[in-house]
Amino acid sequence: MSSTVQVDNPDVRVTRWTLKRGEQTGPHRHEYDYVVVPLTSAWMQIRSADGSELATDLTPGTSYFREAGAEHNVRNEEDAVLDFVEVEVVRPRSRPSSEGS
Repeated sequence: MSSTVQVDNPDVRVTRWTLKRGEQTGPHRHEYDYVVVPLTSAWMQIRSADGSELATDLTPGTSYFREAGAEHNVRNEEDAVLDFVEVEVVRPRSRPSSEGS
């Protein structure tokens, strides 16, 4: 398993993850909202903290969003390499107030 932080600033953290067959991220909790951008076609095996399991089919370029608080372990049980970019929203932009509009 390899992970490379590509951007880390007060606004976002961008990490590229590459998992070969049998590799996993290890259990972790997401502190921030995040977007996953798959780079390869693969099945992602996800085991949540409550023990439930889910297999997700990833399609290159088809991103998805999750809110902070997700606790899980991601593993690759396929021959194909699982490769994706994770973009964490470290500091969300403040939204304009509707007052005075």
